[in-house]
Amino acid sequence: MSDALNHFGSADLATLRRSQSLAALEFHETIESTNDRARDLAAQADAALPALVVAGLQTAGRGRGANRWWAGRGSLAFSLAIDIAAYSLARRRLPMLSLATAVAVGEALLAHDDRLDIRWKWPNDVFAGERKLAGILIEPLAARPERIVVGIG
Repeated sequence: MSDALNHFGSADLATLRRSQSLAALEFHETIESTNDRARDLAAQADAALPALVVAGLQTAGRGRGANRWWAGRGSLAFSLAIDIAAYSLARRRLPMLSLATAVAVGEALLAHDDRLDIRWKWPNDVFAGERKLAGILIEPLAARPERIVVGIG
């Protein structure tokens, strides 16, 4: 593991990898886009999936359409590359995955502080009151339709 992993703690990341059954886990102190890196990993024929890419600082994240997303230090930005067949997830259900992921993020935040006024905005945003906390970006791989990247930032 690189020295950058010490930012989170190598033991913490190893525990995360094991507890979540991740085949691959990368931490980048600075990266343009976790989704781009996860897509690169998932595009490989012999990709070890699921693969999680985490950023200390994300400088060129993307949202839906042409929206850009910047995640500074102290933010949480990560992308998970998965094979949807491994989770019995039908492609026709992918449009709902963005909202389901947003709900899961909100529920995780509430588990840490149940005083938060968590709200969701269709189809992919998580708010606390009027402030946007996170967005979800789901990207299928054209060359490998059984694989997707779920980005949260």
